[in-house]
Amino acid sequence: MKLDDFESVFRSAVKTQFHHEAPIIESALLVTDVDEAETQVMLDQVRVFLSKTHNNTEIEWSTMNSGDFKEVAEVLDRVRRNPPSIVVCYRHILGQGSKLPYSLGSTVDTLTQATDVPVLLLPRPDNKKLCLPSSTEQVMVVTDHLTGDDRLVNWAAHLCTLEGTLYLTHVEDETALTHYIDILSKIPGVDHDIIETKLPEKLLQIPLDYIQSTAEVLANDGDREKVEPVVVLGDPVTYYKKLVVEKDVDLLVMNTKDAGQSAMHALAYALAVEIRDRPLLLL
Repeated sequence: MKLDDFESVFRSAVKTQFHHEAPIIESALLVTDVDEAETQVMLDQVRVFLSKTHNNTEIEWSTMNSGDFKEVAEVLDRVRRNPPSIVVCYRHILGQGSKLPYSLGSTVDTLTQATDVPVLLLPRPDNKKLCLPSSTEQVMVVTDHLTGDDRLVNWAAHLCTLEGTLYLTHVEDETALTHYIDILSKIPGVDHDIIETKLPEKLLQIPLDYIQSTAEVLANDGDREKVEPVVVLGDPVTYYKKLVVEKDVDLLVMNTKDAGQSAMHALAYALAVEIRDRPLLLL
């Protein structure tokens, strides 16, 4: 065996392991653009929606309604002064949601990018009433790079009901992969047939190994949710839109921070504006 081959075998055997560290949700802030009475009705609905999660501590809830602020800066100031464990709101707070369905609004954009506090984004109320699932029984992690993203998985597992289903997904962009295979095939000495078969296989096996590690760790720690892997090649946005409907997902969990820029992560933003009828946890 050549030295390079030996190194490849050794590196292939090294697998990224999941580390379980459940988030602690001690406080939550619900932000609305309706009056105090209507906000209280929404709060009751949100508490029911989150009532069957793994959270073992009593959540201290606070609210901001239409009488508490007039500008996005006031919401941001409140979150920065006394950061809650999580912010709950819907798109187009202080905005024209019905007229601008394919955006999130300045309040959500600001909260997701200017703070590190997770945002639970709810579907826009219909006639001032929230339309929420009864629980978080079906939770899906949405990402184009699952392996090693322990924070994403930990939040999803924590918010899944005790015996629900946790979908850990990884959609490898098939168009991008085809592009790189084409480039590699033009390098002298590179076996095109091996690249064409082994590269996709390895790209899918790595997240599958991580998901197996996650399932084992959660089971050993006494978590009872079912972990279901979804690892495929395809167009991420198209596939996720289809998968959310097929699995009847109650909550999607995704990263919104994109290193090196202020704008929301491209995949997260594309899905957030497309999937408007499901709660999304934006980390």
